[in-house]
Amino acid sequence: MAQEFSLDEVLPRLQANDPTLTKLDLAEQKIGDEEAGRLAGALRGNTVLTTLKLKNNHIGAEGAGLLADALQHNTALKKLNLQKNMIGDEGAGLLADALTINTVLEILNLQSNNIGDTGAVRFANVLQDNTALVELHLQHNRITEVAARDLAVSLQHNTGLKLLGVFGNQVSTETLRLIHKLSIDRDWLADSY
Repeated sequence: MAQEFSLDEVLPRLQANDPTLTKLDLAEQKIGDEEAGRLAGALRGNTVLTTLKLKNNHIGAEGAGLLADALQHNTALKKLNLQKNMIGDEGAGLLADALTINTVLEILNLQSNNIGDTGAVRFANVLQDNTALVELHLQHNRITEVAARDLAVSLQHNTGLKLLGVFGNQVSTETLRLIHKLSIDRDWLADSY
């Protein structure tokens, strides 16, 4: 279970690589872009934290970009939950770009972040080469059929991704079934994060 702290309490521990801080829950802390930047600074050199939940905060594209920069340097974080923030297409694109360098992040949850086709297509392009990511959650955004099909194509070529969540977008049942089938064909069941 992730430990719950305020950002001010946890930053010195992250910077010091506290070995007891492997999971951190900062959900519903009203963290915005400025606070995300402070957190990103601590994450850059952290080699201990493996799970970070930032669900239901106020992180926008700028904060997502700062976290993306940290991901390019971080070698420990495996699970990042940014569900119910406001990162949009720009922030999603910056996070996608970080995955061209990051080889350890396995689960990225971006549900309910106002991500449209532009952000989704950036992930589709990156997923052609990234094999570290195992789960990508893009449910309940603004993704349409065109971008969902691009994501499905990337799933066909990606050997690492086991779960691609796109339910709750403007996507046809046919495409949802295709994505589901591609995931099932990998004979793998992901735990929900």
